[in-house]
Amino acid sequence: MRFAQLAAYSKFWIYINLGGKWIFLIFTPFYALISLAMHIASKNSNTKVDFLEAFIGGSYFISLPFLLCWLIGHIVINHFPRIWFRPPKGPLWELNRRTGLVTIFGYKRHRKERVIDEFIAPFYEFDAYMITTHDRHGCYHGLLLQHRYEEQRINFHALLGPDDFQQRPCALWDFLQNYMDTSGPIPDIPLFVSAS
Repeated sequence: MRFAQLAAYSKFWIYINLGGKWIFLIFTPFYALISLAMHIASKNSNTKVDFLEAFIGGSYFISLPFLLCWLIGHIVINHFPRIWFRPPKGPLWELNRRTGLVTIFGYKRHRKERVIDEFIAPFYEFDAYMITTHDRHGCYHGLLLQHRYEEQRINFHALLGPDDFQQRPCALWDFLQNYMDTSGPIPDIPLFVSAS
């Protein structure tokens, strides 16, 4: 089992698409309400403000850039995959069931020296920790594998997004233990088990 994240260039197009979409969908109705309020407030004054003039005039600066980001991102992602998708540098970590080893890849020296550092250790030398982060919405739990003797760790934040259920990191740890245990069969994934 290997894990690699998308390259930063690929993430850029996803952020352009989603950011443009949501900012456009939030700001455009909000600006329409502001234009309507300006139109209503100017009825009793000497200076009349037409709703369409105010809305279209401000849309060039408020809505149009985000609409263009959304449109360009959508077109590039859905119709030109060779432009937006770049393969990642390589995996961040690997859990090898056949050998029982865990490999953590380090890319700090990759750009200058073209060297990928590898830390290889048996799975039983790793301990699982539940990470708890607190913010104003409550506490969130994640899973971290820490090597006992070295300062090497795997953070499963990308596989298991932070949420307020303690059972999910525990279930992932149980799955990983069963996956790396070669004395038994590979654990069933509920999604792929046929309902009988």
